[in-house]
Amino acid sequence: TTATSATVASGLQVPRAWAYANAAQTISSGVLTQIVFGATLYDPLSNFNTSTSTYTAPSAGIYFLEARVVLDQVSIRIYVRVNGSAVFSSIPSSGATYGAITGLVNLGLNDTVTVSIDQESGSTAHVVYTASNYTLLSVWRLGSTTNI
Repeated sequence: TTATSATVASGLQVPRAWAYANAAQTISSGVLTQIVFGATLYDPLSNFNTSTSTYTAPSAGIYFLEARVVLDQVSIRIYVRVNGSAVFSSIPSSGATYGAITGLVNLGLNDTVTVSIDQESGSTAHVVYTASNYTLLSVWRLGSTTNI
């Protein structure tokens, strides 16, 4: 079945948003910093605000979230936050310059999702890879808590 709207066969959902970093961002050591996603690749319902780098859930349900961050020369820890509180985080990336995390979260109507990172290198780091498939937030709504 081909998706022609927000719903596909069996009530599952197509992607809701794909936002990505479109400019370099400086990340200070030891400071939890929200990632700036200044552009969207996909956002048909306009639920991602590029001014605040925030996704707002248009309906309650179970959402699949993927966050990826690429930095220069430091290990990082990624936090996915709902309404300002961390709901899950990655393990530190052990010296790698890339971190990724995925998870399911039960969002309510108008709940907000942001991505923050922490790096402990002792110096500043930079989000340098700004293609749409590097530093990103991808959001999929899977269904309500009663139909999945």
